[in-house]
Amino acid sequence: MTRRATFAAQQVNAPESLYRWEWQTGRLLRKLGSIDDAIGAYRRAVRTLQSIRPELSVSYGAPQTSFREEMGPVYFELVDLLLQRGQSLQDPKQVAPYLIEARDTVELFKAAELRDYFRDDCVDTALSKVTKLDVVGNTTAIIYPILLADRTELLVGWAEASFGSGRNGDSNERGTRVSTQIGKTDDTGISPSRSKAL
Repeated sequence: MTRRATFAAQQVNAPESLYRWEWQTGRLLRKLGSIDDAIGAYRRAVRTLQSIRPELSVSYGAPQTSFREEMGPVYFELVDLLLQRGQSLQDPKQVAPYLIEARDTVELFKAAELRDYFRDDCVDTALSKVTKLDVVGNTTAIIYPILLADRTELLVGWAEASFGSGRNGDSNERGTRVSTQIGKTDDTGISPSRSKAL
């Protein structure tokens, strides 16, 4: 039924319904354990949502509902899947793209939330002047927290070294354990070597 609804929404060009059906497809695939297919469905839902976000910000609900409450779960459920998928892989070269996409998805959500809050796309001008997270000094560490419903994930990266993740569920006696990739980088800036707990 979800596939038929998704197809119907595509046929009648109803993106405001399509993103919801794509999101539903992702949730169903996740429950079935098909993580890669679920990630694909969530990516489509986020893409569709991004394309109609300006229209939704005016009409998605009563004044007491916020963009975060109404649309945030689509983004953060995708982030959760990306982080889970990344943690299931052993090769750092395969892990890094999932972690980077998770971070970029959170940034996409934050930008959409700002646009919605200010009800103005001029936020894009201000955001274009912000330094990208990957453009930092050679000795600068980037610690990027991602707050999910059931845990906090920390993404850690260095300009010369690596990009890794850790979660608050992996705590030791000092608090949070953060995994990082240590060693030389390849041409992508991602370290192919081992993981070390801080």
